[in-house]
Amino acid sequence: MRILYGEIKQTSGEILLQGRKVSFRGPWDAMRNGINMVYQRFSLIPTLTVAENFHLYLSSLSKVSAEEARGRAESVMERLRFKVPLDSPVEELPVGVQQRVEIVKVLLSKPKLIILDEPTSVLTHLRARSSSVC
Repeated sequence: MRILYGEIKQTSGEILLQGRKVSFRGPWDAMRNGINMVYQRFSLIPTLTVAENFHLYLSSLSKVSAEEARGRAESVMERLRFKVPLDSPVEELPVGVQQRVEIVKVLLSKPKLIILDEPTSVLTHLRARSSSVC
């Protein structure tokens, strides 16, 4: 996983993405090519709100306003039927909700491929209507 995501240098073999040989210099290079990763450990800033984390993440990829980031997040959460309080600091959220925030964050970049590093290990039980998302 870490080689595919560009964290560890590839020493042998090939990585093909949509039939094209690729090699990444780092995670940002992989992200620019549509590959993203949800880690088992969170990569959120605990003292920021959920909305601020989303905006910070998206603005690291392209120029996005806080309002646009919030709108995109609301759209993704509606499709997934995730209820996440956008104005709450991440550190005040239960661990399962923080993991949902991580999943939504990654989906905001509209990746072609998502690498999941045990993303459900800390999720709380989801209702039957949204269990298909995990």
